[in-house]
Amino acid sequence: MLDNLASFLANEGLHPGPINPQDRVKFINEKVVSYLYGELTHLIATLRSDELLNWLISYNEATIALLFETRMMIPTRLTCFYESKSFAETLKKELLDINKASLAVRFLIEYVIACPSKGIRPVALEAIDYLMALASAIISWGYDSDYLNYGIIDIALDILQSGRVGANRDELVQAQSSFLQENTAEQISRAQRSFSRYVGKGNSLVATREIEELEADPFIVQFNEASLQEFGLTFTEFGYLIGEIYNLGEKQDNPVKSLTITELINSLSSTLNWPKEKVSAALDQLTLGARSDYLSPPEPFSATDVYPWRFNRALSYVRRPLLKVEDSNGDVLLWGSRHIFNSHGYLFELIISSRLFSHSAKMRALTGQLNRERGETFNNDVALLFENRPGLIVRRRRKKLGKKHISGNLGALGDIDVLVIDRHCWQIFVIECKDLAIARTPHELKAELDYVFKGSKTKKSTIDKHRARVNWVQDNLASILGAFNLAFTGHWKVEPLLIFDEAIFSCHIYPSPMKVLSYRQLAEEVLPTWDKNRKWSFP
Repeated sequence: MLDNLASFLANEGLHPGPINPQDRVKFINEKVVSYLYGELTHLIATLRSDELLNWLISYNEATIALLFETRMMIPTRLTCFYESKSFAETLKKELLDINKASLAVRFLIEYVIACPSKGIRPVALEAIDYLMALASAIISWGYDSDYLNYGIIDIALDILQSGRVGANRDELVQAQSSFLQENTAEQISRAQRSFSRYVGKGNSLVATREIEELEADPFIVQFNEASLQEFGLTFTEFGYLIGEIYNLGEKQDNPVKSLTITELINSLSSTLNWPKEKVSAALDQLTLGARSDYLSPPEPFSATDVYPWRFNRALSYVRRPLLKVEDSNGDVLLWGSRHIFNSHGYLFELIISSRLFSHSAKMRALTGQLNRERGETFNNDVALLFENRPGLIVRRRRKKLGKKHISGNLGALGDIDVLVIDRHCWQIFVIECKDLAIARTPHELKAELDYVFKGSKTKKSTIDKHRARVNWVQDNLASILGAFNLAFTGHWKVEPLLIFDEAIFSCHIYPSPMKVLSYRQLAEEVLPTWDKNRKWSFP
């Protein structure tokens, strides 16, 4: 693939040497990605569409199974075979490889279903491998284009003497390696905590409350009302619908499940006792089908809904797990059991993480409320970690300390999420807690960088606002200590901390002026060290 790209660039009259910085995004988009996309579309056009879809759906099912198995087996592998440090490196590579394969195969499915080929060439493993290489390269170069376009990281590009494209990603690779190390440690910790769900006494996943009782829960009622206004179905109805499609698929032996649309509508209408019109409308929201041009989706969708290097796309296979193909007996829907099972959880995750691009008033209100409640819960979780340590004075969500309100030249500075006073070490920690949806793409990373570190013309960054609160504490240290009956001496140090629920990529790219920790680092590294030595030591 790389050599074919080199030949194409040579034929375009591009000679060895560096690509001008101002031309890099254009070079990636109009030369590299354009060529790779053309190769991909040309190869797909020669292949039998039905065979190719069967291969790809099966591959996607396999990647889902492999990811689940890899995560579930973390505790046993760690116990039996590995030292902690070497296992983290092994797992980091495995998860990265699975993720790259998963993104590539889902992109191929989305393209093949949107632009079905009329080719007659049988599908062989060689063709699948080459398609996977092309898809993965398109996604990788798409990331690079966004990194450069948003000014996140500088990537120097050269055409080498061999004709291949050289990209200096050292800064990016170093940041990714550092981030993935922390992210992998979190996955190991999470897997060890949840292992009992699958093995031993905690293996029962049966709910203890009746369905009717659950559906009467005020939160579920609100969730369902928002879903109904947003999608035309309650979230519970989505669950019933996907569950019944899953059950129908389990009656078929092949990994790729299929029914004509008419058969599926009739079966679901009978089982769920829904009108056929309701079933049909619901299936439309879960279905990907053919269209005239992959890169130009019909309204109300935009081009970004089909870019495979973007997350949270309305036309993604994750959001639409049913694939419509034409057949002599009528249109047929294809699906994979694991993928359609995961799709309901994926939609739930989008809503509760406030990532969903909602259109209805009730869904916007719900996601806003969830965002506030998630923040308060995380704030309390962080405070509780400190409150469980004897000798520490801990206060939550304080708008004033003593008799003084926390304010600056421009008025109120907001509350201090957690204030920790260690009288033995003469230290005060002013802590800001953030429960953010982790940035997964350059587009999301740009938003995270602006929100946390850089700010904008109209809005200060999290760091700037927190620095103002820390300065206020420093300026009013005597009265604050007096409010806690502590003597004011010159030994006290005021230190800021920024704690996130998960490791964030942006702090590995942008140099933070204050200490940034994940919840896992605080709980498993910082506080255990303090318990042992009664001294603060940060990674």
